[in-house]
Amino acid sequence: MASYTYIDFSRTNIESNLTKDSSIKASIVNILSTARGSLPGNPEFGSDVHRYLFEPMNAFTKISLIDNIKSSLYRNDPRLATVNVSITEDKSNYKLAVTIEFTTKQDNEPQIITVNLKG
Repeated sequence: MASYTYIDFSRTNIESNLTKDSSIKASIVNILSTARGSLPGNPEFGSDVHRYLFEPMNAFTKISLIDNIKSSLYRNDPRLATVNVSITEDKSNYKLAVTIEFTTKQDNEPQIITVNLKG
């Protein structure tokens, strides 16, 4: 696994030494956890997933959320080649488990990350 310095968006905006895989996964988490329009100077960065957290999770809402996640990731991380998203509802803990399978433009090896969204 190659290691290189990558400046990523983070809560502390610190340059860190990350592996390629972990920097992309960190980027995905940062994109999904940042409300679109909240980053000064870059109003398109982030996603609108927070708008879905208190909506009834029917088929329409799920499809709309998946589309929002995919478009947010493609818009904000140009390293991504393919993105597939699945959502599992955990009603007992009031959260959504979002599983994202992705490939990068430099590596066709599929990678998976699961992000838990909680209202």
